[in-house]
Amino acid sequence: MTVSTSVQSATEHQEFNGLNSAVSYSSQMVAAYRAIENGEEDGLFTDPLAEGLAGPAAMQDARTQSPEWKHDAGLPGQKRRKAQYSRMACRTKFIDDCIQQFLHGQPGQKQVVLLGAGMDSRAWRMDVPSGVAWFEVDMADVLLAKQRTLSSLGAQVPAPAGPPDKVTPAASKASSDQHYKHPLRSSSWVSLQADLEGASWQEELKRHGFRANIPTIWVLEGLLMYLGPKAVDSLLSGTSGLSSQGSMLVTMAFNEGALGRDDLTVGDYAKTPAWQTLKSTFKSGVPDQPQQWLQTRGWQAQQVLTYGEVAHLAAGKYGQFAFDTSTTGLAGRRTLFITASPTST
Repeated sequence: MTVSTSVQSATEHQEFNGLNSAVSYSSQMVAAYRAIENGEEDGLFTDPLAEGLAGPAAMQDARTQSPEWKHDAGLPGQKRRKAQYSRMACRTKFIDDCIQQFLHGQPGQKQVVLLGAGMDSRAWRMDVPSGVAWFEVDMADVLLAKQRTLSSLGAQVPAPAGPPDKVTPAASKASSDQHYKHPLRSSSWVSLQADLEGASWQEELKRHGFRANIPTIWVLEGLLMYLGPKAVDSLLSGTSGLSSQGSMLVTMAFNEGALGRDDLTVGDYAKTPAWQTLKSTFKSGVPDQPQQWLQTRGWQAQQVLTYGEVAHLAAGKYGQFAFDTSTTGLAGRRTLFITASPTST
């Protein structure tokens, strides 16, 4: 994720696995849950880079919070799995499908922009058509750790050029004959440090190759809760203003009525210091019915789904889930998944 935070102490730096904050460390936790799903014989997706991007500490944390699959449940359609479906696995599958539908829909040039990219690996693992420009924006500590790890795992990433805490310039699949274990799937890739609490990220994107006249999918995965209300307004209006016809937004956000409530967090995780620290960084949520709220910020909602609906789309009716998949009430609507198109085109 991507908000400005400061290092409090050497102890805290160690607590967050060398990253600067609980928010930064959450990017490794997300990767860890993807890695657990990748380890399933018939997983929702494949992500061979996830475990390396997560690191041992996050993998250990995620495994302790992943309930085993109950093979004696006696339900129809059961799969042979090691772990129950996690929130992150279902969320990843849903957003994967949104990106794939966008990229393989209408022909022509496309752009993907991940705001709060974290340890995302889609540019190396997805089926990406030729000509797609890929942009990732996040905090410096996350991006630099990610670049180092990707390089160590044999992924195709460009060598840093210019100020290392500002931008990793575009890598082109055609620019080198070097063999990579994990080649870049997009035609170019830009990794950009920017503060999403302000508006400078828009100019930074344009300075590094983003073109507002090309259809873009904006992916805001696990981002909005970390931004204040004014920053969220600016971010949504800004992305809409940079979007041409055919562009798309996909995001997940907390329901403002459920923001910070421990009783709406699954199992014992709500009692852990990691959750309490992370929860303290949440700043905003979205309305329970966000359609009009989005409209005033430049986006027309196409889908508004609950975690339960996303889970059943991803894994089917008879999956075993490590979280509450109800779709009603505040518990069922704690997190909302939204797809939208820009109103200005």
